[in-house]
Amino acid sequence: MMPDAQLEAALAAVRNGDTDRYREIVEQCQDGVRRFLAARCRRISEVEELVQATFVTAYQSIDQWTGEGVFQAWLIGIAKNHLRHHQRSWLRDRSTGIEAIDSFAAPETHEASSADEDAIVRMRRCIGQLPERSRRLLQQRYADGLPLAQLAQRFSTATEVLATRLLRLRQALRQCIEAQP
Repeated sequence: MMPDAQLEAALAAVRNGDTDRYREIVEQCQDGVRRFLAARCRRISEVEELVQATFVTAYQSIDQWTGEGVFQAWLIGIAKNHLRHHQRSWLRDRSTGIEAIDSFAAPETHEASSADEDAIVRMRRCIGQLPERSRRLLQQRYADGLPLAQLAQRFSTATEVLATRLLRLRQALRQCIEAQP
């Protein structure tokens, strides 16, 4: 564990442009952020995604850190915001049948009601209309549970771009599902 003075020195270095020192900050603080999120998330893939999003946001906002209080508490605040956003998205998607994506690749493991089965059929029909690259992205994200960072590398794109692409795919799927009888 890095003493507070070393953490403060790493923070100061990062704020002055030494981006390599950010690794030290992540290594020092990630366990606490991960524990906070793990206690509140349903799946480990969600935890990893939210931990990564927290540290990306913290890096992008490092100049907003005033130095007052405890840095770990500032990170937990960022994690809380990401968690709230994630939960709102999950609830919104759940209300429109998007959770059926989890059953897209492995329906044999899903004991579904007839309403769930109808949602899965509509979902598959809509997914089948998507370009191959979009279908692969959905498969790897929702069925395989790969974190955004790993997918961004696989798809040779920025994490933020990929997150936006997934949002738009979910919106398109929602519209497609709702348009079906």
